[in-house]
Amino acid sequence: RLRGHLDYYYASAWHPEGYKFSTGNQDRSYRVWDARNVVHPWCVLKGNIGATNAIRFSSDEKFMAMAESVD
Repeated sequence: RLRGHLDYYYASAWHPEGYKFSTGNQDRSYRVWDARNVVHPWCVLKGNIGATNAIRFSSDEKFMAMAESVD
């Protein structure tokens, strides 16, 4: 079980490496996890506007894009 978000997950995506993934929530945060050790997130990022609608990693493994809803 993943812990950290305040509510259920709205979006998730696997990193191209295959062992990292990201989750997004209505609490305006994103967490990047290492599937080999999910006790704590590897990284926590803050959103800006609202709940997460989508998360995607670039195929070159350098970027993560997030989409948030305004309302």
